[in-house]
Amino acid sequence: MGSVRVFGCFYMALFALRIDELFSEP
Repeated sequence: MGSVRVFGCFYMALFALRIDELFSEP
C-alpha cells in the first residue's frame, strides 16, 4: 500500500502548511 503512504505524507504537509498559516496570521 504505497499510495496510502504517499497520501499520508501529503496530508501531513498540508496540515503543517495550515498550522503555519494559522500561526502566521496573528
